[in-house]
This record gives sequence, structure tokens and C-alpha cells, in this order.
Amino acid sequence: MHFPNHREFYQRKLIPISSIDGIPLPDASHWLIALQGHNPAADTEFYHWTIVLYQTNSNGYFFQKKPLYVSASFNNFHHACLAANKLEENIQNHDFSFIPTESII
Repeated sequence: MHFPNHREFYQRKLIPISSIDGIPLPDASHWLIALQGHNPAADTEFYHWTIVLYQTNSNGYFFQKKPLYVSASFNNFHHACLAANKLEENIQNHDFSFIPTESII
């Protein structure tokens, strides 16, 4: 964990960056997709979830404090997981058209 405000942060396996991706920063070798939860109100137990995408090194260290991509908010963890799966599939196919939230629900 690199930032203290990531309380509900579930990172997925690192994906190697391909030379044809054409986006990486110097020393970036992998993509990191994560589900990040935030509690919209202090008096509720429910979380909203976003999918975030970072460039990392092989150890998972974030090169930027801001992600390259943040999805729209999901109010269901299962839907957020489906979106993360689709984003991972797109990245592995070198397709950087990010997933609109409406196509998941």
C-alpha cells in the first residue's frame, strides 16, 4: 500500500506492459488494476466502488499518485469486479478503449 487514504483497495495481479501499448512512463513495466471502495456517508455500511488503473514497476510501486483511469462509481462490488475483468481483458488485447459503466450493469 503506497497511499494511506486507500482503506478499501483491492489490487489485482500485475499485467506486463507491452511495447505496443505506447503509453508507459520511464521505468514502468506493469499495469495495476484495482478496486477502490469509499464510504459515501459516515452513517452507512455501504461502499461505492471504482476501478483504477496505474502504471507500476514489477513490484507494484505506483509511478503516479493519480491513476491513468478511474471508472464511474459502482454501488455493487460484483459489478465493479465484472468491470475490472473487462478492463483487464481489454488491456491484455492492447485495447485501451475503457469500459463505460453502463455496459456492465
